Amino acid sequence: MPSPRLPWAALGVAVATLAATIVLLRGHDSYVLGSIWWGCRGPFALVAVGLLLWSLRRTSRVVGLVSGATLGLLIVDTFGGLFSSARPPAEALEQPLRVVSHNLLFRGNHLDESLAGLRDAGAELIALQEVTPEDAARLTDALRETHPYSATAPHPGANGFALFSRHPLAEVSLVRLEGRAPIAQCATLEVGGGRLPICNVHLSAPSKALNDFKALPDFDGLEQNARRRSTEWSLVERDFARRGGDRALALGDFNSTEAEPLYRSIRHEWVDAFRDLHLDYGATWPHVKHRPPFARIDYVFTKGRIRASEAQVIRRSGSDHLPIAAELRL
Repeated sequence: MPSPRLPWAALGVAVATLAATIVLLRGHDSYVLGSIWWGCRGPFALVAVGLLLWSLRRTSRVVGLVSGATLGLLIVDTFGGLFSSARPPAEALEQPLRVVSHNLLFRGNHLDESLAGLRDAGAELIALQEVTPEDAARLTDALRETHPYSATAPHPGANGFALFSRHPLAEVSLVRLEGRAPIAQCATLEVGGGRLPICNVHLSAPSKALNDFKALPDFDGLEQNARRRSTEWSLVERDFARRGGDRALALGDFNSTEAEPLYRSIRHEWVDAFRDLHLDYGATWPHVKHRPPFARIDYVFTKGRIRASEAQVIRRSGSDHLPIAAELRL
């Protein structure tokens, strides 16, 4: 015969799970709390489902209501954003444009393998980050025939950029934070008789605030670094505003997971091309032999009259990142 204490224990677990869910949901503006929440959602969902099934068997309405509330919050938080953005139907947009973004890794990459992956993507617009002067020269030679329009801004370290395109590029400029190394390369793409503002983005990595992660745990450093990425993104948006137009494309290495406040902020006005089409995680980093990547930090974001009809992670890469590609309709 079941112990009379069991329903009270189940109720205690259900209430504790709901309370923790509410607290963490209210902490979405925090990098640390948001990351904790990202890791807890799965276990919390399992606990809520288990208690809900238990309550149906034991006819415990209170446990069932509390567990159902927790599960409802989890579902809304996880999937609500998938359907919240206003998007034009893809079939109403005629001009196709295939794009790919890839962080090449400025030190120790295998450029030939990355080039093979880029060719596999078949993109009309290629946006590259961490482009060194040596790699820029090789890329220009390799892509000159297929992508006659280019803009390179190489750097010996991790702050180099390059755009290669089958369509003309105009008004190319670099976006910098406080006069430092660039965080984005922006341009206007002339395609289909119109003009599309684009930005090739590479925001600050968390390792910069943590001495290559040797300072962990440093929660204040992580929060400061996350705020810096938000500031950098605001400068990119300022460049888009300057260029005007009813549509825009931002792609690159945002060094931000879906758990972070910046991602949620971007998703208020931009559509995540991959997430708009897929429920699977789509991790792009780190690309290490015999180990799957675990973080999704490379994105294709669209805004306005533009929509992705296809998006995928390219599995061939000579870098620590996997490329992300998307078929867009303009």
